[in-house]
Amino acid sequence: HSHFFTRLFMFFSHFLLSNPPDTFSYFCCSCSRECIQADPQCAWCLAPDFWFRCHTLETLLTGGCPERYIYNPQSSMQVAKNESRKDSADSTPLFLQPQEFSIQLRPGVPQSFPLNIFMPTDQPTDLTLDISDVPDGVNITLNSAAKGNPRLVQVRTTL
Repeated sequence: HSHFFTRLFMFFSHFLLSNPPDTFSYFCCSCSRECIQADPQCAWCLAPDFWFRCHTLETLLTGGCPERYIYNPQSSMQVAKNESRKDSADSTPLFLQPQEFSIQLRPGVPQSFPLNIFMPTDQPTDLTLDISDVPDGVNITLNSAAKGNPRLVQVRTTL
C-alpha cells in the first residue's frame, strides 16, 4: 500500500507544481479521440485499472502509466512515389517531387514537407493545387522555402 500512496503523492506533487489550472479539464475527456483532440500535448493511457486516462505524456508516465500503454499519435508523412527529375528533353511542362505521399495529421499539430517543382525556364507556368479531396478542417499553406526560388515550396498542413 505504501508504494501506491508514494506514487499517488508523486503524481499529485508533479501535477500541481508543473501544470496550469486549466489542465484539470483533461480529466473530463471520456475517450481517447476526445483526449487527443483536446490539446496537442494530451496523451491517453490504455493501461487496465489506471485511474485517470487523459493528460500530458510526462504526467501519465509520472503517474505510473507504462509507456507501452500510452496512445500519443504524432503527425507524419510517408512518400509513396518519388521519381527523380527527367532530362530536359522530356516534354512534361511541370514536374513535382514527390509525386505521391500520404499525411497523418494529429489535430492542432502542423506537418511540413518540401515539394520540389521543376519547370522549363523558357515557358511561363501556372501551378494549380487540387485540394478537392482534402477533408474539412485541414488548412494548407504554401511558402517559398528559398528566398527568390519559386521552385522549392514548403507545404504546411494543419488539422
